[in-house]
Amino acid sequence: MIGNIFKLQRSCRAVTLAAVGLIAMTAAGASAQTTTARITGTVTGDNGAPVADAIVTARSITTNLTRSARTSGNAFYALTGLTPAEYEITARRIGLQPQTKRIRVYVGQSIGLDFRLASQAVQLSGVEISAQAAAEQTERRSTEVATNITQEQMEAIPLSERNFLGLALLAPGVRRDGGSITSGAQRANNINVFVDGVSFKNDILVGGVVGQDASKGNPFPQNAVQEFRVITQQYKAEYQKATSAIITATTKSGTNNWEGNAFGLFQNENAIGRDYFTQFRCDSLETAGAVCPDKPRLDKYQIGADLGGPLVKDKLFFFGSYEGNLQTRAADVTLGTNIAGLAQKTLDSLRTFTGNFESPFRGHLGFAKLTYAPRERHRFELSANIRDEYDIRSFGLQDSYDNAEWFFNDVYTYLLKHQYTRGNALNEASVSYQYYHWNPIPLNEDKVGVRYTNVLKVGGRSTRQDFTQKRFSFRDDITYARSGWFGDHVFKVGTNIDNVIYDVIRPLNGVPQYTFEPSNGWAFPTTAAAGFGNPDLSADNRQVGFFLQDDWAPVERLTLNLGVRWDYESDMINNDWVTPDSIRSAVAAWRATLPCDGTQRVREQ
Repeated sequence: MIGNIFKLQRSCRAVTLAAVGLIAMTAAGASAQTTTARITGTVTGDNGAPVADAIVTARSITTNLTRSARTSGNAFYALTGLTPAEYEITARRIGLQPQTKRIRVYVGQSIGLDFRLASQAVQLSGVEISAQAAAEQTERRSTEVATNITQEQMEAIPLSERNFLGLALLAPGVRRDGGSITSGAQRANNINVFVDGVSFKNDILVGGVVGQDASKGNPFPQNAVQEFRVITQQYKAEYQKATSAIITATTKSGTNNWEGNAFGLFQNENAIGRDYFTQFRCDSLETAGAVCPDKPRLDKYQIGADLGGPLVKDKLFFFGSYEGNLQTRAADVTLGTNIAGLAQKTLDSLRTFTGNFESPFRGHLGFAKLTYAPRERHRFELSANIRDEYDIRSFGLQDSYDNAEWFFNDVYTYLLKHQYTRGNALNEASVSYQYYHWNPIPLNEDKVGVRYTNVLKVGGRSTRQDFTQKRFSFRDDITYARSGWFGDHVFKVGTNIDNVIYDVIRPLNGVPQYTFEPSNGWAFPTTAAAGFGNPDLSADNRQVGFFLQDDWAPVERLTLNLGVRWDYESDMINNDWVTPDSIRSAVAAWRATLPCDGTQRVREQ
């Protein structure tokens, strides 16, 4: 019974109350995991009286797509699910002068925009566009601590590796962790990244993001990311699988004009300076009449292009991008200094493994997206992202090229998303499939590994690893805005259902390894390691989440962000494993011999 209770606690992962905020008026806005924004406000007449049944329409400047809403009896309207872009917002009512304001909305924002229509009994009069719209709009504040990274920042700030996650460091408290990021004194495993609402969570390896564990590559082509938002604290109930930073990014879409970009970068070792200590050693060598070693080879090519435009004007749009990261580095393999006692024949053989060897890395990122809006109420998106890379690595100094490994790293992500609006209601539904394959293989799996301690390691690497994560996900969110019930409300309810398959093969020491040491004159191996048993750790997992939240504004300068979330996970791979009694007894016996052990102290007293 105790075991069953424990398993239930591990499966029913969390019930979380989202932050409840008492908020002033302006600053960072409410966020949406589906990477959209919203505009709410009121429409009044020139006498300040509410205007009911007015039509408020948002028209995208670049695509001409529109989204409309009607004001309620107390003049409230809501435009939800807006793709981040520049819009013309027009309020119309028969008998009143229409008014248009031009604004830019960013991912995750909640903008407050009010209209006051002049009394003119001309239905088809000209529309006056307000040049002061930016000053008139306000962004409704949220409890979230978040930073928006705009497209202008992404284009203006250089990133030598073109990893868009590097720009997340503009958010306070965020720092780099290899090719990933982390926040709040936590590891990268605790973050989550959403691209167009698709989770890039790494469930089976470290790094937080699929594909970022021990990789020189990037998670997504930078030229396909339009903008993103970094949330570091107090995120809403709609987010899952994170206790540290959350990044929600939106990708570019085609517009009514064909536009494209291309770039290229080349860098070699001549562009890299020696650090102070390396330069000091070189100066000392040259002073003594010796030659300073050449800088290690580095050839780095980055190339890419993107193109977007209309396939059917005002209806169907295409965007595609490609980025290539082609690197060739080199590493020196040298003998260690502990060669005393080694037979000359063995020493001569080991010297054949020394020298300078190339370490190529090839990474390719591709992204394609179709956007289709057959009518105002419907919007479809179909996208595919492909990441393919390989690397020859893990050699140099006293590890020979024979001991290197091939590293294959692939991530394929496919998404179909549909938005449907009706009045103040929005339904966002999506299905996605993601395939992640992480696969280091010994370069010479047919050779036994031999290590001469502090001299050289030759032969094959000990272990191949084959990790695959396949995630099929369905998500549906419903947003409904309503005025009344003691203020203005934006309700959001949603669910996600993920079917995740983990295929894990890890045969530890599948290639036998032998270690020679000078303690016995290198006569025979002092240790030998060879793996045995079943290396298959595969499992199926079900992840289900449900949330309900309400952004409630009882008065104009006060917003309450209320929410609750429930998550369930069926299989965390090791939830049925129990430590064998023999191991427990051995550890307990060893622990009892320690002077810091409580039972030992009692016995001594």
